[in-house]
Amino acid sequence: MWADKTTTGVYGARDVKAAINSGDINKARVALIRLKWLMGARKYMKVTAIKNIFKKQKERIGDILDNLDTALTTQPAAPGFTAWQKQGLKAYWDAYMNEKFKTAKSRIESDMDNYLILMDLKWGPKVRLLLTLWERG
Repeated sequence: MWADKTTTGVYGARDVKAAINSGDINKARVALIRLKWLMGARKYMKVTAIKNIFKKQKERIGDILDNLDTALTTQPAAPGFTAWQKQGLKAYWDAYMNEKFKTAKSRIESDMDNYLILMDLKWGPKVRLLLTLWERG
C-alpha cells in the first residue's frame, strides 16, 4: 500500500552477518548489543500500559482525521475545484498504522530469529542466555 524499506529486518543483513562471522569478538559484541536493543523494544511494546498508549494515540489521531474529513464536506468548493468528498481518512489511517505495527514486529522477529541462531552457532554459550530469553518471549 505504501512504499517502504525493502529489507526484512531492522539492521542490514550484510553488516550484521559480517560482524558475527568476523571472528572479532568486539564486532560480534556490537551485533549482540543491537539484538539486545531489539529484545528490549519487543519487551517494551508488550507492556500493557505501553500498548494502551499506542492504541489510544492511534484512535485519537484517527478520530481527528475523521472529524477533519467530515468537516471539509461542509465547506464550499474553491473556484475551479470540486467540493470535498469524504475520503475515509480514518480507515486509511487505521490501515497505515496496522501495517506499520505489523512491519515493525516482523522486522524485529526476522532479525532475532536469523541473527541469534547465527550468533549461537559462531559464539556458542556466550549467546545462549539471550537466545533462551527470546524464545520465552
